[in-house]
Amino acid sequence: MAGSEYTSREAEQKIRQGRRREQEDGVSRGECSPPPPEGAACPHCGAFVPAGALYCGECGGNLLHPAVCSACGAPTKPQGDICEVCGAWLSEGICKFCYTPLPAGAAFCPNCGNGRDGIVCPDCGTLSIFDFCPKCGRPLSNFARQALEAANNDPDIRLIADNSKRAAKIAAELAAIAEAEAEAEKKRAEEEAARIAAEKERAEEEKQRLNEAAENIRRIAAEKKRAREEAARIAAEKTRREEALRKQQEREAAEAALAALKAEALQRQQEDDPVTSALRAAINKVRNMTFANAQLARLFYMARRPLFSRRWRCNAYGNIHSSPCECAEPQHGGVWL
Repeated sequence: MAGSEYTSREAEQKIRQGRRREQEDGVSRGECSPPPPEGAACPHCGAFVPAGALYCGECGGNLLHPAVCSACGAPTKPQGDICEVCGAWLSEGICKFCYTPLPAGAAFCPNCGNGRDGIVCPDCGTLSIFDFCPKCGRPLSNFARQALEAANNDPDIRLIADNSKRAAKIAAELAAIAEAEAEAEKKRAEEEAARIAAEKERAEEEKQRLNEAAENIRRIAAEKKRAREEAARIAAEKTRREEALRKQQEREAAEAALAALKAEALQRQQEDDPVTSALRAAINKVRNMTFANAQLARLFYMARRPLFSRRWRCNAYGNIHSSPCECAEPQHGGVWL
C-alpha cells in the first residue's frame, strides 16, 4: 500500500498549493462570491467562519462552492465535489481529475493534461469527469491505468478476486449437485409411485385369491390344507414387508444423520478456514481506508471492483451507490457489496 500513501501525500500537497494560489491570485470557483471581510456563516452548517477562509473549520465544507447545486437545486454535501442527485461538478475552476487550479480559458489541465470538461469514453461515448468511465468502467486517464496496475499487484485484492472465483465455482458445483439430487428425487418418487401402484394391484389380486380360497374351503374340504398354506404365505409376505419397511426407516434415519454430520463438518470447516479469516480481514482493511480526496478514493475502489459487485456503500453516510463515482464523499472509505 506504500504506492497509495505516496499518491495521497502528493495529492494533498498539490491541493494545498492550489489553495494558496487561489488565495494569492483570487481564483474564482463556481458562482458564489468569497466570504465578506468581516466573516460570515457557513452555508453548509451555519457555523461562523472568519474573513478570507476557504473552508469551514466546523464541518470542513468548501465555502467557495454553492450550498445547493446550480444545475438541479439539490443540497450539496459540505466536502463534496459533485452533486449526488444530478452528478454535476461543483468545484469550478479546478481540474476535475487532480484538483489543480485551471488558468482562465484553459482547455486542458497544465498538471495532468486531462480535458477541462472531462474525457470521452472511447467504448460507450460517455463524457466522464472521473478517471474510470462511470457507465462501462473503462479506465480513461493515466491515473486510472496506474491505479489498475497497483490493484492487480495488491495481494488483498488478489485474495478477494480469487475467493470470488472460488465462491462462483462452489455455487456452480452446488447448483449441479442440487439439480442431480432433484433428478434423483424425481426418479425415486416415480419408482415409489410405480411400487405403490404395483402393491395395490397385488393387494387386489391377493384379495381375489383369498375370496376364491374361502369359497373353495366352503365347497371342498380337501382345500383346507391349501388354504392354510396360503395363510402362511400371506403371513410370511406380511413379515417380509414389515422387515423391508423397518430397513427403509433405518436407512432414512442413517441418511438424515449423515446429512447432519456433513452440514456440521461444512460449518466447522468454514469457521476454521484460515482463507475465510484472511478474506474477512482483507475486506475490513479495504472498507476502513480513508483518502486525501474524493478522486483518489474513486481511483482506489474502481480499480478494485470485484467481478460480481454492482453496488458500493459509503462510510460517510451509509448510502448505497452503483459505484463510488456517485458518492460525493468517497474519501471516507466504503465497501463493494
